[in-house]
Amino acid sequence: MRKGPVLTPVQAAGKVLYGKMGCSSCHEVAGSGGTRGPSLTDFGSRGDAEERVLIHFAGIARKPGSIMPGYQLSPDELRALSSYLLSLKGR
Repeated sequence: MRKGPVLTPVQAAGKVLYGKMGCSSCHEVAGSGGTRGPSLTDFGSRGDAEERVLIHFAGIARKPGSIMPGYQLSPDELRALSSYLLSLKGR
């Protein structure tokens, strides 16, 4: 049985990229993953979610005090990963 809503093709590509980038070594989603970083289970429900995506993945800025490395993704990668992260609303 499948958990959570069905992802769009772009969101599914973002989920694959999330895995390839090793995000789950620090972040958990729905009880699976690491605890070094904050949980992303409800990431898409946060008021600053889009801003956080840009800070961490578009290379615009680094959040002061963050231990998360900055990433510069291609436009397609950014679209896919952000679509996946923004789809996380407490599954």
